[in-house]
Amino acid sequence: MWWILAACDSEPGPSAVTLDDVTLVWSEAMPTVARITFTTDVDVRSAVRVEGAAGEAWETGWEVTPGRDHAIVVAGMGPESEWTFTPVVEVDGEVIESHPLTGTSGAVAGLSKARPEVVGAMKSVPFVLQGLLGRDTSSVIFNAAGEEVWASPNETDATLVRPRLSWDGTTVISASFGEQAAGAPGEELFRITLEGEALGTIPTPDAHHDFTQSPDGFVYIATDARNLEPYGKVYGDRLVEVDADGNVLRTVWDTWDQWTCDGVFSDDGFYKDGNDWTHVNSVEYLPERDQFMVSVHNFHTVLFLDRESGTLVEQIGGADSDYTLTSGTAFQEFHSPELVGDVLSVFDNTIADTSSVRSYQIDGQAKTYAELSSTPNPAETYVAFLGDVARAEDGTRLASWGQSGLLTETDPSGAPTFTATLPMGNAFGFFVPLPILGGPAPAD
Repeated sequence: MWWILAACDSEPGPSAVTLDDVTLVWSEAMPTVARITFTTDVDVRSAVRVEGAAGEAWETGWEVTPGRDHAIVVAGMGPESEWTFTPVVEVDGEVIESHPLTGTSGAVAGLSKARPEVVGAMKSVPFVLQGLLGRDTSSVIFNAAGEEVWASPNETDATLVRPRLSWDGTTVISASFGEQAAGAPGEELFRITLEGEALGTIPTPDAHHDFTQSPDGFVYIATDARNLEPYGKVYGDRLVEVDADGNVLRTVWDTWDQWTCDGVFSDDGFYKDGNDWTHVNSVEYLPERDQFMVSVHNFHTVLFLDRESGTLVEQIGGADSDYTLTSGTAFQEFHSPELVGDVLSVFDNTIADTSSVRSYQIDGQAKTYAELSSTPNPAETYVAFLGDVARAEDGTRLASWGQSGLLTETDPSGAPTFTATLPMGNAFGFFVPLPILGGPAPAD
């Protein structure tokens, strides 16, 4: 159900485009999210520009295909405040502004109990989609000031470690992994639109840690436990691909096919009923390479797998690395590799030492990698689980520090620009930087 707050007709623009029936409505389910609809008398692409009273300003994503009926979902507005929305259209290479509309947002639906104390503001990205764990487990979106502008209420007992935004920008997908240490089946992907409409779940049996979108659906990390003498039950991992309805398409890759178990296991107690052998903990689809990037925690290595065949293309780090470290410190027992251009960044949990985020310069021809920079955990502690990092092109780095309860940003010199601290007993899960939030409404 919607309620209409404003409606108007605009004057013809310089290219004689007429916008009619312009309406602004707020979602009842997510009162900090608005939908703007209008029609045009010619085929155009459209977006919406947003401005807040405190000087905030951004633009939604643009429609891909020109048309005459337009619906743009706008998100990122802070709660209970006034906002100005200006529809814009593109025709013949010219961007034309319509008359602005104003409206007042409501409270954040599903507002988390674990709100952080914030110092500073993020410079590298306007929004972050973040998983929260602990006393309150949910997926939230923070703006650059650390204000919660969207929250997905979690009505299950599941642990929502990993949220992602769908490729079309309309839906938050959160992975539920239940009791990870027990390897319990029944895990799912929860889907909810930015406007608060629940789209149902996708079953991902035996899932843990992470998933990624793929051209054919979703790929997630699953356990592959086998009884192996003389060790007993041994947990390896596999990558499983499912379609949007949850139908299993294939096993993309399996640690048992890649390596022979040598009886060396982690003693972290992740699995209560067996030995933790490989501990794959992140997977990311790299469209520019058409590869999956996979982190193998216990082997200290990043793998690059061909998407179609699942075969290993190359790996960085660990005993079988195709690349030689020429300077700096090698990462160990890590999470969340990120490859931007020829720079690889990782959350280096290390082995019972102060955790850090590290970035490396990759030389593909020389097959070398060299540490560019590192930032230690501001809490000066070892992060035993999770951890995430994203590096901007200028060297600014955003990092979440797991059970330390910190989300931080540092400038290229390593100086802090932003710190969000959760109340004791809460932790940050994985996150996704959002340079753009909002865009064309999903098709009915």
